[in-house]
Amino acid sequence: MLFSSHRSARPSPVPRTPRNAPPARQAPAAPPEPAHEHGWIAESRHRTSEGVCVYVRCADCGARRMDLQAHAGLPPVGRSIELGGRAG
Repeated sequence: MLFSSHRSARPSPVPRTPRNAPPARQAPAAPPEPAHEHGWIAESRHRTSEGVCVYVRCADCGARRMDLQAHAGLPPVGRSIELGGRAG
């Protein structure tokens, strides 16, 4: 019986990874594209300890959200999700 110490030069068909290797990372899903660019109109506003709270509505689709303007020199920033509105 002859034993050869020579191994085959063919590469393995399946790459091997350690059993405890972390799972491959996937890129986060992109947020869905909005149906249109909203044209926000302020419906009401009031002062709070964090700045001016502005309730806005889209003039086109009717969606609503709450914005917060932290300082007078800065633009308001959306602080809630968009609610309501019509598709399209």
